[in-house]
Amino acid sequence: MKKYTVGQMAKALGVSSQTLRHYEKMGLIESERNEHNQYREYSMRDNKILMQTNLYRSMGFSLKEIRALIKEYPEAQVQEAFALRIQEVDQEIEQLQLLKNELKEYASAIHQAVLEEGKCWIDPAGHSFYAVLKKGSGFAILDVAMEELVKYQKKGPHIRQGFRIAMDTFQNDQPFDFQYGVFMKKNWAEKNCDAEEIAPYYVQLNGPLAHTYIKCTNLDKSTFDSFFQYIQQQGYQADGDIYGHAVYMNCTEEDLNYFEFLLPVKEC
Repeated sequence: MKKYTVGQMAKALGVSSQTLRHYEKMGLIESERNEHNQYREYSMRDNKILMQTNLYRSMGFSLKEIRALIKEYPEAQVQEAFALRIQEVDQEIEQLQLLKNELKEYASAIHQAVLEEGKCWIDPAGHSFYAVLKKGSGFAILDVAMEELVKYQKKGPHIRQGFRIAMDTFQNDQPFDFQYGVFMKKNWAEKNCDAEEIAPYYVQLNGPLAHTYIKCTNLDKSTFDSFFQYIQQQGYQADGDIYGHAVYMNCTEEDLNYFEFLLPVKEC
């Protein structure tokens, strides 16, 4: 029966000698010493096992699963393993499709923000979403272990950096202040998060809403001068707090941030 040296087997299968040794330790293959030269050699059976191993790895099975498929499972369990792997691939496809949708939406949002930067408009419709905002103001998270916000920051790419700016901060004697957090789309959050857990974070902004895209380095009161001027010119006044989210950041020369802001308004 034909025998293969370590080098021949590694070259034929496109793997390293270290990989072959690892497979031996797992019990997938078993080399024998050539009594004439003491070199380790593999059999044709080992070659077939390794070819099947490469095939199963390309299908996404783990090495532990592969050993079971080849050396432990009868035909019925092999079929069950493949059925389970198909379910896993379906879930992976679903997640990749969600990721693709997020990428397309994010790219579209960047295009719109750059195109409409500085523009303002009044939308008669309302808007709803979930906003998980940190306790206290600004960006700093003083006690990470206590902050619910950190948990939701990990749900990317299905979150956006969000802000809530109370209208009180625009009074003359008040310093500019805001709450930082993450925003989640209503439909996605209700499908992928615990309903009771996210219920306190639901935000319903009733229309009409004033919209704007703003490009700036740092947020301060003056950032919103033209926005408030536009609202007043259209015969409206603020009827709630400002909610905004970061659309895009460009740091090629200086930090330029693109934001979209929403403000409930009412007729004067």
